[in-house]
Amino acid sequence: AVGREGTVYLTVPADGVGKVQLVLQNRLATMDAVTDGGEALPTGTRVGVVRVADGGGMLVVRKGVAVQDGQAS
Repeated sequence: AVGREGTVYLTVPADGVGKVQLVLQNRLATMDAVTDGGEALPTGTRVGVVRVADGGGMLVVRKGVAVQDGQAS
């Protein structure tokens, strides 16, 4: 899933968990997501997956944000 693009389904708060939708294995999946960009990502925001956590949740950043070594910059 790392490197895939998706769309925020339920707002991803700056300090909490939201949901994103993306296509995985030719199926639309809804996954838990967090961000470390310091700002909430509202519903409809295009995002990229930076990292997948052990529990299956995803670290996402707003599309167009530079990512280096798994961190938004």
